[in-house]
Amino acid sequence: MAATGPPKAEPKTRDEAPADSWARGPIAAWLADHQGGTVAAQDMFAGFCERLVAEGIPLHRVSLNLSDAHPQIGARGFFWVREQGLDTIAFDYKGAQTAGYLDSPIKVIHEGAGGIRRRLAGPNAAIDFPILEELKDAGATDFVALPLIFADGSRQYISFTTDRLEGFYTEELRHINELLPVFCLRVELEHARYTSRTLMETYLGRQAARRVLAGAIRRGGGESITAIVLFADLRNFTRLVSQHPPDRVVDTLSIYYEALAGPVEQF
Repeated sequence: MAATGPPKAEPKTRDEAPADSWARGPIAAWLADHQGGTVAAQDMFAGFCERLVAEGIPLHRVSLNLSDAHPQIGARGFFWVREQGLDTIAFDYKGAQTAGYLDSPIKVIHEGAGGIRRRLAGPNAAIDFPILEELKDAGATDFVALPLIFADGSRQYISFTTDRLEGFYTEELRHINELLPVFCLRVELEHARYTSRTLMETYLGRQAARRVLAGAIRRGGGESITAIVLFADLRNFTRLVSQHPPDRVVDTLSIYYEALAGPVEQF
């Protein structure tokens, strides 16, 4: 049942919640009914935030963090800000060792916390993570972080802030909490599709990945294409391997690949 106005100053407790649950409302129906189509996880996330605002929840900023299976990317971060829209950031694997992650609510959620709530304004304010100071400076008054647990047991992360002086009402947090299982299922589905496509393209190439994902997997099948094959050698590679540690060799190969493959892909 969609909210018709701002929640009361003293919202109902969970035991007093109406029988017509938020989890059976229009947002849950929108999340569950994909009508045979696919929607990128970031677009699903943005649509979710916009619909929550339309139902009366005064969201200020929402962030979603999803682990990745890309050889160079450890996680993807999606950030939605009211009146600004969506932004995305790709984090490499080294990001998990930075101070920004090690001293963050994301790490706490990844390690098993069932949720985090911090008031950012008033006498009960608790600013115990650097990101909370940034959010407070941006006008946020209340912060809630929750886990999204995928079917494989991996823990993903979502957080919500509001800039309303009183913070979130209990009824609003109940609304979000009841919708999260459906949101998690849909995000996991879209994220799995993205991950499968990314892995295929990374290790097979775009054209081969397209054919495999389309079902062209029978042995003996194939197609004729017009192609140019480029063979390239790295001068003094044997000496490089014998005189330097493996991590230095791998770093050099990565630089070499970018220098060689970049122009090829561009043209």
